[in-house]
Amino acid sequence: MKKSLIIYLSVNLLLLTANQQYGFGQTYHDLNSSSYIQDWTNTELITINDDWSGVSSIRGYRGDGGTSTTGTDPQTILSDLSTVIDVNANQANPNDFTTGGLAEFEITDPVVALQGSGSADAPNIVIYINTTGCSNIKIKYVLRDVDGSSDDAIQPVALQYRIGVTGDFTNIPAGFIDDASTGPNLAVLVTPVDILLPSACDNQSQVQIRIITSNAGASDEWIGIDNITIEVVDETAPVPEFDPANAATDVEVNVTLTITFDEPVRKTDGNPLENSDLGTLVILKETNATGDDVPFTAVIDEAKKVITVTPSSSFDYSQIYYLAIGAVEDESGNESTGSDIIFTTIDEPTPTVTVTYPVGGEVFYAGQDVTVTWDYENITNIKTESWVPDDDNNYSWITMAESTPAVDEEHDYTIPSDAYYGTQYKVRVSDVDNPDVYSESGSFTVLASASSLLELRTRYNSGNLDVDDVIKLNSEAIITYKLSSTNIYIQDTEAGLLIYDSGGKITTPYDLYDGITGLTGSIATDNNILEIIPVSDPGAATSSDNTVTPVTLTAASLNTDYDIYESMLIKINEVTFADAGSTFQSSQSYNVTDESGTTVFYTKFSSADYIGTTIPSGLRNVTGICMQQNTTAEISSRNLLDFEVATGIEKASPVDLITIYPVPATSVLNISNVPNLRSIEILDVSGRVIETIKFSSDEVIQIPVYKLKRGLYLIRFKTTNGNLIRKFVKS
Repeated sequence: MKKSLIIYLSVNLLLLTANQQYGFGQTYHDLNSSSYIQDWTNTELITINDDWSGVSSIRGYRGDGGTSTTGTDPQTILSDLSTVIDVNANQANPNDFTTGGLAEFEITDPVVALQGSGSADAPNIVIYINTTGCSNIKIKYVLRDVDGSSDDAIQPVALQYRIGVTGDFTNIPAGFIDDASTGPNLAVLVTPVDILLPSACDNQSQVQIRIITSNAGASDEWIGIDNITIEVVDETAPVPEFDPANAATDVEVNVTLTITFDEPVRKTDGNPLENSDLGTLVILKETNATGDDVPFTAVIDEAKKVITVTPSSSFDYSQIYYLAIGAVEDESGNESTGSDIIFTTIDEPTPTVTVTYPVGGEVFYAGQDVTVTWDYENITNIKTESWVPDDDNNYSWITMAESTPAVDEEHDYTIPSDAYYGTQYKVRVSDVDNPDVYSESGSFTVLASASSLLELRTRYNSGNLDVDDVIKLNSEAIITYKLSSTNIYIQDTEAGLLIYDSGGKITTPYDLYDGITGLTGSIATDNNILEIIPVSDPGAATSSDNTVTPVTLTAASLNTDYDIYESMLIKINEVTFADAGSTFQSSQSYNVTDESGTTVFYTKFSSADYIGTTIPSGLRNVTGICMQQNTTAEISSRNLLDFEVATGIEKASPVDLITIYPVPATSVLNISNVPNLRSIEILDVSGRVIETIKFSSDEVIQIPVYKLKRGLYLIRFKTTNGNLIRKFVKS
């Protein structure tokens, strides 16, 4: 066991010694990162004999066995001599120290020196360098005679190299110094060495550089090796790269030019290159070097590598330009010659524009927001126009936007709320600077719109709308009567209108007093009655169970103002029928009179429940639809509920004594105090009779209502004095 351990330690010691001797464990200085420099001013690098561990990438060897003859030319000693590491540390006086090999002298100007001897056949130092990525490598050092003793020998010093860690070294003749000493009793000679290493040393991961002397024939002198520098030498002048490149074509007219050097530059006098120098150093002309000057400004970046040239205005199209830079130098003093290029700008581009929306076939409404979009090339600003009709249906172009940046690629436009109906609307976008460059959309339709029925009527009466124009009602209107699925009367707070659905476009099953919004249709008239013929179904009701209060008129005001209230619910109070006692007939006119005069009651609605009934006598409050037959004003009631006993009769009868309870009713409705009662009818809110009640007493009448759906109902009492109407709610 002990024997194995001794063998193990011995083997490792031998391996360690071999690594140290042959440079396997050395750190190779990366020349691509920095130059190698050693001047020995730091005397703490070597403090122990034969210990170079404090010195980076350099070792000293005594050179045992290098030669057996004194005075051997060191250029001929090429074998590996790294068997004995050697250095005598902390020596003070080269004149007195006679041990050959290598020594560190801590004198006024510290140095490591070589001296041959009987044992130090070829003392040398080896520098370990990694030159990967490097070329054009220079080594510089000085040989110092530091021995002022009586020794007086010719002391030659050679420079050698090898690649890798094995094999012989190669001599570099240019680095040979035949005698680096003077004497006797002199120590003043300084011999500089400054050469390029052979190209074989370029781009190698392991290069060993050896400085070597040999045992002289006489007494050897100490020769110091000092101020060692190994560096990549820049002997190449700065090279500019132009953008655009020489002979470039299709260069944009607003280009910014750059001249980029491959290394920092300065003026040829060694002074820094400033922005103020560029006005004369840079030349920019039309066509060639003798062309007209082109004004510009130029700046150089902080790294002194990139010059940016900005023309004072855009270049001309299809023009050749000449750009030149004068001589500059790099930090090593390598001076460039002037460089120049020419380039040609792009041909003048063709502006194009294409409308992408609308494209044609769309349907819009007056008051609607529309975004006009386009694609473009080489245009700065866009003008947008619209092809619109006037009240005579004559089309012309009107401007929507005089100028919009083309880069926006869209323009938001609101169609005027009073726009005419038309099917030949178009939009056009054009180049503001070149109106001949434009694009038109296909034809599209604009439907007129109205914010209320009054606006619709006003625009029709003013000529802004014509028969067959299509219009959209943007507001809600309430259904006041459905004569059939074809004829529907609607109104809002200001006006009324007849819907004549001859094409059956409305498929939604609306109820009386439902609200509808978005009614769209074409304008029509019949016997001077304004109608709208739907082109589509408005969709679900937007409200229900609305309350519509008839407008109260007199017979005289109806005769004069029927145009205002056409198709609206109106009410004339305390009128008498001229034909009282006879029977209502369909499509007949009957005169009715109040205190202001006489007007016409017309049985327009042949399905009304009062057709065939007796025309009432006495005063009546009559509700109905306002209409006209050509120029004759008329009122047409919808059903019997539109006839009320006038206030005078109600006051003369005990009608106020009628009692109806409970309200709301759940299962039974109780009624009492109805004198002279002949019959009772329950009606829905549309006036349809749901049930006729039989009774046997005038005292308390009980009416079962549990079968009725929840909602509002009317109850009609027919008495010898006339008909009375009351409301009740079924819960």
